[in-house]
Amino acid sequence: HGLTEITNDTSGAKFETSRQVAERVSDSLKHPLVCYSTGLPKVDAFMLGGFYPRRMYSFAGRMKDGKSILAGTFADNMVQAGHKIFFLTLEMENEELMKRILARRMGVPPAEFYSKRNDEAFQVEVGYHAKHDNSNLIMRYEPTITFERMKQRLHYAVHNRGVKGF
Repeated sequence: HGLTEITNDTSGAKFETSRQVAERVSDSLKHPLVCYSTGLPKVDAFMLGGFYPRRMYSFAGRMKDGKSILAGTFADNMVQAGHKIFFLTLEMENEELMKRILARRMGVPPAEFYSKRNDEAFQVEVGYHAKHDNSNLIMRYEPTITFERMKQRLHYAVHNRGVKGF
């Protein structure tokens, strides 16, 4: 429900006293902490367990440093664990991202989608993985998106597609 709260907030910032916030923090300690594994044990250890709801994570780097494949790996690991994820990409079209995810699942380099594209056995294996995909990764390529439009897309994904992560 964390994403639902974020996407439904149209009133802007709330005024709260420090006591109200402190009491909410105190009350929150009585409930189990929800955390979603990245699927990469060393990254989970660094992130104190993985991803926490209602927190935003950012990865920065130069062009071609691997940001998209890192995010795709996290998303695919969470999807394989049964979570429905919305993946909005601004740089890489859905097909290119999916080739990288499929290559990872198949245990082959992504370049094989170019070098083996006419190989019948490769085509059959890709077809098998495509047919058995659990459809938990909702993808959208939108390179010129504004922040407001991004919030609208996320709202739609949460309320109409059952997405739990972004």
